[in-house]
Amino acid sequence: MFHHILLDMVNSVVVFDVCSSSVILEDLQQSGFQNRYGLLIDAIWTYLQGESKSRNFQVYKFLGDGFILLFSEHQTADDLMLFLVYLTFYCNAVINTFRRKYLDITELPRSGITIGVSHGEVFRLDSKNIKKIEFFGRPINMASRFQSSLDRPEQANTVLVSREFFNSLQTKETKEHFKETTRKLRNISGEKKVRCFYLDFKQHLPGGELNLATGVGELSKKLLDPSLVDRSELVNTETIASAQTIVGTLESTVVDQ
Repeated sequence: MFHHILLDMVNSVVVFDVCSSSVILEDLQQSGFQNRYGLLIDAIWTYLQGESKSRNFQVYKFLGDGFILLFSEHQTADDLMLFLVYLTFYCNAVINTFRRKYLDITELPRSGITIGVSHGEVFRLDSKNIKKIEFFGRPINMASRFQSSLDRPEQANTVLVSREFFNSLQTKETKEHFKETTRKLRNISGEKKVRCFYLDFKQHLPGGELNLATGVGELSKKLLDPSLVDRSELVNTETIASAQTIVGTLESTVVDQ
């Protein structure tokens, strides 16, 4: 079911979550169509599966309203940041399409995703009794805590990364857009404050609009090393086309009343 990479070489973890998922489910339940929630998750899942091989990651877990992604060491931190730009735009397109088509509410309290990223060694659990592939390690815990700490309304479509991940970024153009901050993380580092770095994608676009068709390239050029964007131009075009196809499929989906 999953695309398997060299899992012994995982060194970055991304945890992301769909904002306002409880509000979405409540709205669907009121109309008796909670089964439609699966359409939203399937659209995100399809996109992740399509990107996993070229981006060197595995979808490790579905969390009910988000996912844990494990990245191979072959995926550089700068390339991973480019992927997060696309992931943010794509999820916004899917969520907005879903809201317009299936929800009674006209606006969500928070619309988009929040992302936590950590860097470091992840271990595969070897167990005679647990047959399912499981992983553990500080990066998974940290990425999860970073993501869950982004809980304010204005923090939709933002990313919080560990100091180790930030230091692994190679380009000044990417680093200069982050703001240093601190977080107290439950059951990590004795619950003392740890240094981390915060980036709000919305601040780098006119009006904060995350438009899939026009905004990805503009945001990429502002946030990332221009040579990285140029090298990825073909892949970027294909990524946008793929995402738009999935969104279009969602828009045309007919659900029995």
